[in-house]
Amino acid sequence: MIVFTNRTIKKKILIVQFNNLLPNFWYGLGILSLLVSSASAIPKSENFTQNPDSFPNYCQPEESLFIVAETKGFWVNICGGDLPHTYVGVSKINGNKIRLPLKEYDRQGDYFEAVNQDVSYLLIRGSTKGDFLTVTQGDRELFRQPLLDWHEE
Repeated sequence: MIVFTNRTIKKKILIVQFNNLLPNFWYGLGILSLLVSSASAIPKSENFTQNPDSFPNYCQPEESLFIVAETKGFWVNICGGDLPHTYVGVSKINGNKIRLPLKEYDRQGDYFEAVNQDVSYLLIRGSTKGDFLTVTQGDRELFRQPLLDWHEE
């Protein structure tokens, strides 16, 4: 006969709770890694505005570049073929990059949404709240940064 003590049961409950929280920890760590400081050669925005040929292009060689957007902390490219189909976000701080298929976009090119599990990346221009990049997890906004520049190819 096996006898469980309160201590054994509490330990098992803690292990189950820890295992349930672990995936959220890894998603959060992925988001935070985009914000961690380290040296990286990311294009400066002065070049971006003055010389259109210097727009950072993180699309694959076979893809077209539709949009280049800039915030204080990120470069965003919208890539595709005949139509946009991929979101690429790159941290200016450390060069970390995320590449995701677009879930939705509008034909006018003012709204793009990419989703990774329960994390959504939204690039929005011309809304009543302004022009911005926002990242949400579920109903919680992780961060929002206003757009400094926007270029359509």
